Amino acid sequence: MNYNPFDHVLQELNEVKQLLQNRSLSVVTDEQPYLSLDKAADFISSTPGALRQMVYKGQIQHIKKQGKLYFRRKDLIAWFESGSVDAVEITGEDLLLTDNKKRAS
Repeated sequence: MNYNPFDHVLQELNEVKQLLQNRSLSVVTDEQPYLSLDKAADFISSTPGALRQMVYKGQIQHIKKQGKLYFRRKDLIAWFESGSVDAVEITGEDLLLTDNKKRAS
């Protein structure tokens, strides 16, 4: 039996091609506009129970169809970003005032 190095290269290329195709499919599914409760909870690093509580309290937008909860990815991002805090520049004088208040206590 003759060893053909081109067969080995072709096999390697086919494996790389398969990996790339699988990766592109996962990217498409990761960008689904609507997420189930479990996937939405994972997306915001929460638990399904905590997410249900936020729905119950009206703290987060959701869709309810056939008894199931769904969430728009863009709504979850907006909710997440709504908690952002702008950085505040602290001066040396601010630090001295804070330090003096602690000592006075």
